[in-house]
Amino acid sequence: MEEVTLESTIEILRSDMIQAYKEKGNFVDSRVVHISQQLDTYIVQLQLLRRHS
Repeated sequence: MEEVTLESTIEILRSDMIQAYKEKGNFVDSRVVHISQQLDTYIVQLQLLRRHS
C-alpha cells in the first residue's frame, strides 16, 4: 500500500473507532477492539514503509 493510502485508511479507522467507542461507551467492546487491532496493523505497515523509504 502507498503511504498516502495507509494514512487515509488510518484516519478513517481512527474515526470509526472513536465513533464505536461513543456508541458503546466501552473500550473493551468487541467492535472497538477489532477496529483498534486493524488500526495497529496499518500503523505498523506505515512505520515499516517509512523506515524502508
